[in-house]
Amino acid sequence: MSTPPAPLSEVFDSLGRVLATSSRDWGTYRVDAWLWAVLCGWDCEEQHEHGETCGGSWEAMREMADKHGWSEETVARLRSYRAAVREAERPVSSEETSG
Repeated sequence: MSTPPAPLSEVFDSLGRVLATSSRDWGTYRVDAWLWAVLCGWDCEEQHEHGETCGGSWEAMREMADKHGWSEETVARLRSYRAAVREAERPVSSEETSG
């Protein structure tokens, strides 16, 4: 008997925690920075007024885009991928599954 697959919310949460707790500098290499952009996000995702404390709404993303030569289209695509991961990370409520 096989184990059922884990919900995507758990998978993405686990991946994000592994990256966030690693001592690796995820901005050094282009592929690593791309993974971080999708799984954790370079933009500030806190619901607050952005400023010097968080580096602005997208200062880190701009830095990574400049460093790795990402076009505006690439940044937009990475942001849409990150939004999809955030949505997948959201646990499904019992109301959504009972419908």
